[in-house]
Amino acid sequence: MSLTERDLIRVARRINNPRRSYLLVNPLQGKHLAVEPQRALALMRALGAKIREAAPDIKAVVGFAETATAVGAAAASICAPQGVYVHTTRERGPEDACWIDFSEEHSHAQAQRLQAGMLAEVFACGGTLVLVDDEVTTGKTCLNLVKALRRELDVVPDRIILASLISRLGPEDAENMRQAGIECVRLIGPEPADYAALVAEVAVQPARRPPEQMPSVAVLFAKYELIPDPRMGVRTSDYERCIGRFCQRAAGALEAAHRLNAGGRIILLGTEECMYPAIRLGSLLEDRGFSVLTHSTTRSPIGVAPAADYPVQAGFQLTSCYEQGRETYLYNPAPCDTVVVVTDANGNLQAGMEDIVRTYARSGAHSFALLKINRKDV
Repeated sequence: MSLTERDLIRVARRINNPRRSYLLVNPLQGKHLAVEPQRALALMRALGAKIREAAPDIKAVVGFAETATAVGAAAASICAPQGVYVHTTRERGPEDACWIDFSEEHSHAQAQRLQAGMLAEVFACGGTLVLVDDEVTTGKTCLNLVKALRRELDVVPDRIILASLISRLGPEDAENMRQAGIECVRLIGPEPADYAALVAEVAVQPARRPPEQMPSVAVLFAKYELIPDPRMGVRTSDYERCIGRFCQRAAGALEAAHRLNAGGRIILLGTEECMYPAIRLGSLLEDRGFSVLTHSTTRSPIGVAPAADYPVQAGFQLTSCYEQGRETYLYNPAPCDTVVVVTDANGNLQAGMEDIVRTYARSGAHSFALLKINRKDV
């Protein structure tokens, strides 16, 4: 898969983040901007193939939350189908798990954690660990996690690879990675650029709340069997099998409930760290001939501007489906007939879903479905 900087990089301005004023928005990743699901999967699997070339025997893959949760899962399906996949998280989890805390220093939400219980098991006899991120600028987040792993685990991998869709490591950063014993794999390495200067003069507004009026629409609610929670660590093959079964059942339920219009556009919307199941379901529906776009809600507050060459032209501040009192965001909601929300949230589904319905109803959507995945801790 041949890709360039033009394919993968748009620059937006962050809101109220003194640590980093800009955000690279990837139009193919299926996070902030809507994209055809199969294009997103092709991108992610291309990284998996690149990793497999560098290291044919990988025992575990870690994806960084929240933007690279789907990238990590899709890459693992290619480069470590018999290994373990786990992604970092900003959510709470069982307190008796083997949590390792570390910092993403440039983020709006710096604290992250990794459930490393399965990693301690699989690396008892050495092996290769791959860390997957969508974009690497300095590598500090990776270094912070690796230091924490080496400090907290009794056994550690004998080879560590940092893989990313975009890598902007400078010579000093690359040397820091080398001294830490971390190899790097990337899809593209753009030329150095002052991205902060590119958006410094853009007059942005914060995302706004959706309309207050609740439209008169019915929401199909479907609950599905337990699927292993990638925050807790999963066997990649087991996870892929469960996701495949979920997609088949979900597609059947949507068609049986007449929620899919063959001539209309369908949005498959993931929620925060739950991106991969929505992308996979969207890909299946594409195979069945439907017009589908996919993206996700996000914790990232991004500035909105109407300029034609600015990537985020509309934004809405929503109530998180995961917990009361926390905001999440949705950008560039595309006109559509049907919105299918795929989530593994437990805490605040009704309020979060109402905000999503109000947001998309203004874009013409008249059919809504909420597909709830039940997490299985393994």
